[in-house]
Amino acid sequence: MATGKLEKRKFMDKYSTPVILIPLILIPFLIFAFTRFSDVTTYIPFSGEVFNIDVKTVEEIRIKEGTTGDRIIYHDDATITEIADYLNAYRYDYWVPDLPIARSGWSYAIVLCTKDGEYYDYTFTTSTILIRGVWYSTNTPYFEWLVELVEEYGQ
Repeated sequence: MATGKLEKRKFMDKYSTPVILIPLILIPFLIFAFTRFSDVTTYIPFSGEVFNIDVKTVEEIRIKEGTTGDRIIYHDDATITEIADYLNAYRYDYWVPDLPIARSGWSYAIVLCTKDGEYYDYTFTTSTILIRGVWYSTNTPYFEWLVELVEEYGQ
């Protein structure tokens, strides 16, 4: 009996840290990963991919400017496909949680309206986009094209 307890003690001394650390790391990661999904977003670790838009489900795309209120609305399939492909191709370099601090206004927003009546609204700047409480960022102004669309054609 004493040898069994001794072996168990040696095992726990050797593996207790990993046994404790693995759940402490894995559980928050899984919570984060599983809350990233919606009909138009995804989370594939280490890929940088956040959008997974099926153009057949999108009825309308709206791009809005936060300061002036200018907006542009697209209904045609060709433009919806072009914008959806553009968003699907986006890869972030790093992400930062959206901290609950007081702020006012937003720079730009894009709204994806599905044929089922769902609305997915995302705030963005030229290099970041806010998706479900996380700012996904690039080192380049990836969303500059969307900004140019609303600034040139918005009303």
